[in-house]
Amino acid sequence: MFDLLATFPDSVSSDSEGIGGLQVIEDEQGVYVRGLSSHLAQTEEEALNLLFEVRTQLERKLACAVQIQCIATVSKSSVEKIRARQ
Repeated sequence: MFDLLATFPDSVSSDSEGIGGLQVIEDEQGVYVRGLSSHLAQTEEEALNLLFEVRTQLERKLACAVQIQCIATVSKSSVEKIRARQ
């Protein structure tokens, strides 16, 4: 298992053991991979840069592999700015 964004600047990951430091966990929250890096994009451009990096890393892995499976998780959240009328 590989974290395709682990070497990307500002990557934050939790400490864990397993293949490449990653573990597949199943609990009351569901099934997830512990140890994946997390990246916060402040702009659309930053989000697109992350997606491009994933594609680049996948292409590198595909050049060396017979078969590859990829799971990408993208979360979107926003904060609505409310301006007080004076």
